[in-house]
Amino acid sequence: MVSDPILRALNRHPLDARATITLIVLGGTLSLMAFQGADLEVLLLNERSWKQRPWTVLTSVLFHGNAMHLGFNLLVLWQLGRVVEAIWGTWRTVLFLLFLAAGSNSAQWALSGPSVGLSGVVYGLFGLLWAASRWHPDKLGLLNPSVTRMLVGWFFLCIVLTETGTLRIANVAHGSGALLGAALGWSISGPRDRRGWRWLLFPGMTLLFVLAGQFGRPYLNFTESRAREIFAIGYNQEIAGQNQAALESFIEAIQILPDFEEAWWNRGVCLQKLGRSEEAEECFQRSRELGHKAEGE
Repeated sequence: MVSDPILRALNRHPLDARATITLIVLGGTLSLMAFQGADLEVLLLNERSWKQRPWTVLTSVLFHGNAMHLGFNLLVLWQLGRVVEAIWGTWRTVLFLLFLAAGSNSAQWALSGPSVGLSGVVYGLFGLLWAASRWHPDKLGLLNPSVTRMLVGWFFLCIVLTETGTLRIANVAHGSGALLGAALGWSISGPRDRRGWRWLLFPGMTLLFVLAGQFGRPYLNFTESRAREIFAIGYNQEIAGQNQAALESFIEAIQILPDFEEAWWNRGVCLQKLGRSEEAEECFQRSRELGHKAEGE
């Protein structure tokens, strides 16, 4: 059962959940603008923006792939965010949201690829409330059982949909967000004099995920998405006449995705421009073989 102080907090006027409402308005507005074709690339995370526009690790979570994605995230954000804000206050909630967005999006970037949506933040709030209700006696019953079943079920369904190729979903953001939220809930539970070093866990994990995105991606990410990003870099280098740099990019892309037909062909083009004709012909032949294989399938 939820304690009386929490019930009184939740009975406040809905507009008192200022941080939650602000995030919903920002996410809804920017997503709808993007649906209408607005050019908002300056706010989206990609290979180039990660270093040139570091704020995109936060702003890219405000965009969504489609109306269903947007509606689901905003609905659950309202259900969970106002509970968190009622208990811990507006400014702490703002801090929680920023850390959850940066941490979950960085982990997704490090291990998979760019993504959009507030799902990592939503699962972070879920993890926070789950951990707090589990380890803090005064906060029992914070989560509606139906919401818990829905989010847990959706988490595993998303993995199945991704693995079967049905949908491309940011599962790393879901999982890392939930872990961060659970770490936060555990670290702020219990009497203050017994928390000790635990308060360092949440910011420490967030920093670790951000550093993984900033520096660890080349050593952690071996997905097709990463290979295609490297290929795009190589293609731009080739157009700019930087043939040696482009060649190295195409080789790196092939190391991640050995059957990358286009990368083999462009690798051959670069080798040809560098006067290495025999090696170029081997690459062209490999590209043709992969093309015939794809046609046969």
